[in-house]
Amino acid sequence: MSFAPKGGPIVAEFLSGFTALLLGYFALSQHLDQPLLHASAGIAIAASTLMAWLIGSFVDALRNFLVEGLLDRYWFAINWEFFVKGKQEEVANIEQYFFSFYMIDMDITIAVVLFLGFGPCILSIITERPIPHFSLGQTVLFSVGALVFFLDALSLRCEMRKYVN
Repeated sequence: MSFAPKGGPIVAEFLSGFTALLLGYFALSQHLDQPLLHASAGIAIAASTLMAWLIGSFVDALRNFLVEGLLDRYWFAINWEFFVKGKQEEVANIEQYFFSFYMIDMDITIAVVLFLGFGPCILSIITERPIPHFSLGQTVLFSVGALVFFLDALSLRCEMRKYVN
């Protein structure tokens, strides 16, 4: 049995974390006087990568705790034992074609929704400067994007359910 980390969950964590950081960068760059990138960009890149992974891991934990619990309890329940007890080839196929993309879609949805709701408040605390929320147009644009990712995640979950249950 291999205990090495799988690519799908790691990619989902990094992408959702980078999504939140990118939204934060856009929010900050509109309201700060000095540029965000400076001479020690290498340190900034390394720190950003670590922050993206930590934020993405938090978003992934929220998905595991809140979203999976709600979806399994009320809609689209999945037999998670399949991932432990199923045939290795079938499990690998589900992970490769459905589950990895499901995690990415749902994690990005959560990252965007969390940032739209709490991002400017958190950035205001960190920078000790008032950072306003996005404009209505930007909020609608990001919300539509999050909705598309969410609907795709539900579609992928329904597909997984057919094969797993």
